[in-house]
Order: sequence, then structure tokens, then C-alpha cells
Amino acid sequence: MLLAREFHNLDQFPLTSVEFHSTLLKRHSLQWAIHGIYRRCFGIDWVTAKRIRNSRASLIHAHFGINGFNILDTKIRLKLPLVTTFYGYDLSELPGISDQETAYKKLFRLGDLFLVEGDHIKSGLVSLGCPEEKVQIQRIAIRLDQITFTPSEPNNTSEPICLLFSARFIEKKGLLDALKAVLKARATRSDFKFKIIGSGPLEEEAKQFIAEQGMEDYVSFLGFLSYQDYLNELQAADIFIQPSKESRNGDTEGRAPQPFWKRRPLENQY
Repeated sequence: MLLAREFHNLDQFPLTSVEFHSTLLKRHSLQWAIHGIYRRCFGIDWVTAKRIRNSRASLIHAHFGINGFNILDTKIRLKLPLVTTFYGYDLSELPGISDQETAYKKLFRLGDLFLVEGDHIKSGLVSLGCPEEKVQIQRIAIRLDQITFTPSEPNNTSEPICLLFSARFIEKKGLLDALKAVLKARATRSDFKFKIIGSGPLEEEAKQFIAEQGMEDYVSFLGFLSYQDYLNELQAADIFIQPSKESRNGDTEGRAPQPFWKRRPLENQY
């Protein structure tokens, strides 16, 4: 069973036998009122707890630290193990919770297992007080068998070189940095176009920058694409641009896992 506030693009995931339940309740409905009273009295998300109990779940897996913290009381009441996966931003901020340090201490103490995508986030959790023995690295994988490899060749046609960016439009993804870099490159050559895939809070700011700098002729937004359409655009592009930075609130990508030759001593490589 999957619980979330809302679901999108379910046709992209082979989960036909899984039950999907929204945790959003219609405001001022009977369920909404019961949920509010129950949560105020017992600190339990009544709707979530009821659905988990009815599903006869044997484990709760929360994605992002805030969701792990929010479901702690339910985990305790139902006496179920809790696995929480951290992805990056949850190392630097815990939205909606006033005392982040206290919240994390409780989560680390009562949570059973914490999954991260690499060494950087693991060390971050440990530095925040999570017992190292509770943290395990779980790489984020992709289906390489579904992606056709085509060797890149020089663009010898009259078509402009295609630069491609794809990400959620938030500070750490570096869209504005990419636009500034493209603008600077335009000063020395003009035989390229820049395509942008995605959406997000910084979209209007990015579009304003493009308008102010007169970049409309060679910069275009493709919006949010399906995974296959994204792969098609990626295959057709000449250069993929993916800047990344630490945002002003400390949010990071979590850093990519280090290559094996940087993790192992040189003498052990052969």
C-alpha cells in the first residue's frame, strides 16, 4: 500500500497490484473533523493509522525525513518497524517543524533503519546524531536495459547544437546558473539552442531572466515530460547541462557517490 498526499504519472510505474490512498481529506468533512480531534488528543494521524492497520502492513517505509518524523507516533502505536529514506534537503531543513534538532533526535532514536544514496548523506546523518549502525547506503538505480546507447558523434549538420537541462526548478538544481553560463557562451558563438525540461518554483524568475537578456530566440521550455519523452530529448541533444549547488538554506543534492577509484587505495585497484 502507498500513502501520499497526491499521485501523478502512475502509468509510468508497474504497480498494478498496489493500493494507492491519498492522505488529503476534504476540508470540513466528517473524516476531516474526526482526524483533527484524534490528532489533537492522541498525536496520531487517524486516517493513516487506520489504513496501515487495515492493510496488515508489517513495515512502514517513509520517504524524506519529515515524513519519517510525522509518522513516528503511528509507528509506535501500531508497533511496526520504520524505515526512513533521506534524499538531501532533509539534512538541512525540516519544513513545518519548529524544533528541528529535537525532531531529528526523536526520529533517530525511535526509527529502525535509515537509507541514503551515498556516503555524503550518510556522514551527514551521523554528524546530526544518527547511530551509524542504523544507516545503510541504498543506491538509486535506473533501468539501463531500457536506455539505448548511441555513441555521440560531432554535429556536422547545419542544425544548431542542442544543449539540454532537466530538473525541478529550485535553487540547488542551478537553472539560473545554467542560463547565465549559456548567456556568456552566446557572446562567443551563436550556433546553439538551449532546451529546458521541468517546472518548479523558480520558473517565473527564469523566464524573467530570459526576457530581460533577450534569450527567447534560442532558449525554450518543454515543460514536464514523460520519462520516455525525456529519454528521447536526451538522445537527440548534443550536450547535457546539469549544474548543482548548495542553496542558501543549506539544501544540497547529497552529492553523487564517489567513483570506486576514489574510494579505494590505488594499490588495491588491480
